[in-house]
Amino acid sequence: MKNPSSTSNSDRAPGRPAFFAALLLVAALAAAAEFGIDALWPPKFGWTITHMPHEYAKSIVFLGDSIDASFDHDEQDSLPLSTLVSVASDHKVGAVALGGYDMRLFRDYIREMAGKIAAGPTNTWVLTVNLANYSGDGRTPWTRNKLHIADMRQLFHRPLRAFARPMRIFQFPSYRPDLRPEEDLRRTIVWQGRPIGRNRDFPDTRFKIDDVTDDLRRENVILRYGQPLSPDNLNLRATAEAARLLRAIGRRAVFCIMPCDVQRCDALLDGAVSPILDEKAATVAATVRGAGAEVLDMHAAFPHEFFIPDQYPNEHLRNAGRSALASAIADFIATNAPPP
Repeated sequence: MKNPSSTSNSDRAPGRPAFFAALLLVAALAAAAEFGIDALWPPKFGWTITHMPHEYAKSIVFLGDSIDASFDHDEQDSLPLSTLVSVASDHKVGAVALGGYDMRLFRDYIREMAGKIAAGPTNTWVLTVNLANYSGDGRTPWTRNKLHIADMRQLFHRPLRAFARPMRIFQFPSYRPDLRPEEDLRRTIVWQGRPIGRNRDFPDTRFKIDDVTDDLRRENVILRYGQPLSPDNLNLRATAEAARLLRAIGRRAVFCIMPCDVQRCDALLDGAVSPILDEKAATVAATVRGAGAEVLDMHAAFPHEFFIPDQYPNEHLRNAGRSALASAIADFIATNAPPP
């Protein structure tokens, strides 16, 4: 006689499809919620993809990073670099602010918006190039804020964007391309041809801290500017790809290699930094010109007094520096014929 308390496999089977159907229903509802929330509340990093196209109607589009609007708080009446370019050139300038740490942001942005860019009036695109971001193979740029960069890149992958940021329902980061923070910290730091440690051995002093010494400043210069540049550098390749994309849609592209505080770097490290920066600038310029774009090389154009005082020499300019750079960009656009 069959034991009433026992249950055969055939008796349990009907429950499994119902269970998996319930799981699929929950997943579908979660996905619908993610896409719905993303549509109603798109990501904002000071800008969104959707509100940018009106900038393409301007005569000049300035595709830049923090250099555009980093000010010395001790100065008054500071204006963004893009605004000063507008004044100097007597043209309307649209500004699109991205992160210069990873030039794939620039490339991805142009690729995603190519149709809208091409549909607008013919204009000149000015793209900033920061030599601090051209080191090694590019998989491990100097910034340690890679989570933010990964999130920004995902803005251009619309089908995955809803899941790119931490999911609002489950808080699960499901899509983070090229994100290897542990690899970045293991990266060997080289100075004058020999290894001097790993990236994790050096303090992250990108922001002002108390009791900054010249030793810390030297370390930051070595980390930011002193690393060799590989031909396979991803930032270098992405810069060329951005140039080719703009050329393909008929836009004039001017890549401005931004000023560095070379004078202060050399003072800290006995003149050893300027040859490295000269070589990097020449490599970037040759790559960009090979992709059909123009180059304005300003990396060694300004003295130390033009830069914002900080714990290490950087690329952020005081009012005099931004005004001088804006004039140089305006003159270059006006006096140099674009390539055919």
